[in-house]
Amino acid sequence: MIEVKKKLFPVSIIAVGIGAFAISIFNRNKLKNLEDEVKSTRDDVKSILCYQEQKNAFIESELEEMRNEVASCYEHFEVFSKEKEDGR
Repeated sequence: MIEVKKKLFPVSIIAVGIGAFAISIFNRNKLKNLEDEVKSTRDDVKSILCYQEQKNAFIESELEEMRNEVASCYEHFEVFSKEKEDGR
């Protein structure tokens, strides 16, 4: 029985070492896959932010045009009111 234990101990140490090595390889692969997913997500977020910046710039220019048009209308109303008050 003692001989079996003496032979079993080194075999079990080797098995544990191989298991630890295998787990380390699996974890590396999982980490690499996770890093790839993070990079992909980061690229997607950058793309969305770029699109949103373009959309915001377009909407801002549209709003500026509308503000100018409204200001122009108010100026015309003021001129019309002055002419109406003057009796023209």
